[in-house]
Amino acid sequence: MVAGTYLHFPWLSVLFFFLVLPLVRKLIGNDFSPPVKRPSRWLAKYLAAIPRLYCAVWAGLLPWTVWTLATMPMSISQYVGFGASLWIVCSLNTAVAHEMIHSANSWDRTLGGLLDASVGYFHFAEEHLSHHARTGHYYGGDAAIPGTTIYKYAVTRYVASLASAWEYETSRLRRKKLTWRSNRLLRKAPLPLLIAATFYSFAGVAGLGIYLFQWVGTAFTVQAITYLQHWGLSEKETPALADFGFAWEDGCWMQACVTLNHAYHGQHHLNLRRPY
Repeated sequence: MVAGTYLHFPWLSVLFFFLVLPLVRKLIGNDFSPPVKRPSRWLAKYLAAIPRLYCAVWAGLLPWTVWTLATMPMSISQYVGFGASLWIVCSLNTAVAHEMIHSANSWDRTLGGLLDASVGYFHFAEEHLSHHARTGHYYGGDAAIPGTTIYKYAVTRYVASLASAWEYETSRLRRKKLTWRSNRLLRKAPLPLLIAATFYSFAGVAGLGIYLFQWVGTAFTVQAITYLQHWGLSEKETPALADFGFAWEDGCWMQACVTLNHAYHGQHHLNLRRPY
């Protein structure tokens, strides 16, 4: 994204993600090696550092994005390319955040929540718990009913995810006898609004439009991934599969690197705390 901007070709990220990576997939193929169940201490530290380092890089990229939009003149095509590149980056943020919110480390979980909130999906950690509880259910779960388009599914599930996240959080507050001030959704929700206001203050309508575009685009990406990873696998169509079988997996080595093994989704449902 940065390289494409300074080369005055902001479409570089789009070409890399949708053209180069699929070609690399064809050349490298799949990774079917067994999981490392007992990584060495240094390997574990290295793997734990990757999403943390990503958060640090994102913390620098976000203000750079605002500064670039505020100071660098762009044509309409360049604005669109820049917005598409930001959407790709922000969508990948959710894959990294997904790894972090499942961490046993509370600091990592906090960072994951903030990373999600920075791209507008502030309720991901809370709604994700209901996802694991009822993955393969048509109603109240995340299995798409056959015939449902990905666009209708995305809108319906996004609205439902907000409701399920609120229900989970209010239930947690009642259970622990906490006040509304401890509501984590209310704490995280102002962050994307503050970022949007910053984009508008420094980069005007164009800056706000690009941030809102990635907000909507990233929300769609999350729903699209869920749609694809659980398509056709439900308690009605495949009752014998149980919870583990309600998710498709993909052995693409490149996809595993880009998304921190998010494509091994069945294994993830089987063992929520297993890193990567």
